[in-house]
Amino acid sequence: MAKLWKLWFYFLLIFLWSGTTMQKLYKLKDYTGAYLTQMALQENVSSILICALYAGPLGGAYLIYEDGVCSVYDVGSPSPSNSSLSIYMPYDPYAMPSVIENRAFNKPTIAAPYYFTHVGSRAVDSDLDTQYHSNTVTDTWWSVDLLGLYFIRKVDVLPHTQVPSWFKQIKIYVGNTTVTNGYFSAYTEIAYFIGPWNGVGRVEFTPPQGVIAGRYVGIQGISGTEFLNLQDVKVMA
Repeated sequence: MAKLWKLWFYFLLIFLWSGTTMQKLYKLKDYTGAYLTQMALQENVSSILICALYAGPLGGAYLIYEDGVCSVYDVGSPSPSNSSLSIYMPYDPYAMPSVIENRAFNKPTIAAPYYFTHVGSRAVDSDLDTQYHSNTVTDTWWSVDLLGLYFIRKVDVLPHTQVPSWFKQIKIYVGNTTVTNGYFSAYTEIAYFIGPWNGVGRVEFTPPQGVIAGRYVGIQGISGTEFLNLQDVKVMA
């Protein structure tokens, strides 16, 4: 009798899953770095990307996004044992969004103490005649608040062209909380530039997965011997 019950149970699982596999199923692991805040198992959201952002902390194995509804399937739910049982649609970081632009322009900045009048905001005013200049060579850091969650594709930095050798041992971070002391431990480090910069062109940093979700971008100099001097910073998202 117990064996018969188990057999019917397995048939039921197969039946239920056969209906689920007709939908577009996404693997949460394909959205590395895009997990942000918890939400209910089903919510109206604007895109599969936002669905993945909010679903990650729930610990689900799969998610379905259809008609604005984000449904998360946890490990205990019926799930396929191999990829041939479902249609997986991994996120293509180069397919969307349709508009990619500099999200850092004139956004609020927080930075280590500055020299003279060279405040943090001068690195995001798109004026190459201005600059952010740290006041010391130790504890040098700068950050910008994009005022919203973006899928960041590139951090484009123009150090001061007259002192290119100053730009070395630089770390680039992306995070979702405000930092006021230069301690970026809660952020994700997306790049480390050993340098020194040769003064040619701009220095571009791309997240390892091609894109990363975040609201804040931090730049930190760890050499302990050079000022942090930024003429222009663009965050393309």
